[in-house]
Amino acid sequence: MYRIFLNRKTLCCAQIKNVQAMSNRCLKPSAYVKEFAEWFLEGFGLKQSTNRAQKKINIVLICRKDYFAHPRKASKKVERKFRDDVEIENVIAQIAIDGVDTKVRRVYLEDIDIKQQMQIMSTADVLIGVHGAGMTHALFLPQNSGVIEIVPSQYGGRIHFQYLSTWAGHVYTTIGASGPDDAITPNFDQLKSALPTVIAKILN
Repeated sequence: MYRIFLNRKTLCCAQIKNVQAMSNRCLKPSAYVKEFAEWFLEGFGLKQSTNRAQKKINIVLICRKDYFAHPRKASKKVERKFRDDVEIENVIAQIAIDGVDTKVRRVYLEDIDIKQQMQIMSTADVLIGVHGAGMTHALFLPQNSGVIEIVPSQYGGRIHFQYLSTWAGHVYTTIGASGPDDAITPNFDQLKSALPTVIAKILN
């Protein structure tokens, strides 16, 4: 029995190593993903564009809010929501970067249709948001954009948005956060360090 268990354990470890090796090989830009993004945007008559040559950076902050699904139903409480959207927007806006003109915009995807979402993302230079489906919009940013994913500790180790961002050819990083799921506060020190670093990389 011990020998059989040992063999299974060895096989399992070998499989894990193979998956990790495959993952490392896959973690690189993909022409297929880039072509898909261009094709999808063309369906709305849109193209990716940026003013980085003029050192102008558009920053999009994805936010979430509670909403009423129906007048007869109680309010819908959403998860992975910031404690204070305006505070985070102001912190980002106050991060000074020499010679760079930055503009930050709060976006509530639930309030706008898909074409409006694509219009915003196709001209964004940096996308910031909490781990969640909204970060899939990284696929539609202009080439070599920045993605900063805010990852609360309970969502650590989930790397699919890192892969999506890398496949799309972007500069990706994460920062931590604290607080309950419906009142998240990013680690502002990490944000103040990450944003200038990401912008410097996408401007090179």
